[in-house]
Amino acid sequence: MNAKITLPVISLFALVLATPNMASAIGIKDTNYPIPKGAYFVSPNGKNNNSGKLPNSPWTVEKAVKQAPNGSTIVFRGGVYRNVTTGINRKLTLQAYPHEKPWIIALRVFVRTYN
Repeated sequence: MNAKITLPVISLFALVLATPNMASAIGIKDTNYPIPKGAYFVSPNGKNNNSGKLPNSPWTVEKAVKQAPNGSTIVFRGGVYRNVTTGINRKLTLQAYPHEKPWIIALRVFVRTYN
């Protein structure tokens, strides 16, 4: 089943996306979710001084997580993300860019829900 990931209050350590070849090898399905208006874009070669609002001007994951307001969508471009460490303390939707297959592998995930 293909699904967007919506995270409540969560802290991620060493967020890493695996290689595209690995994704193909285990049969990750293609996705084509619509990109919502106002989404933020990240890529392995994103820069903090990019706009973050266009697919060809992506931010780093850390900047997007820090800047995106509650309820925002962060769109991951393809590629290998290494040594990303960040914490998420609000509801964010993380989704792949259409027809790209990023993986999110968290070595440590701490989820805390507030009532």
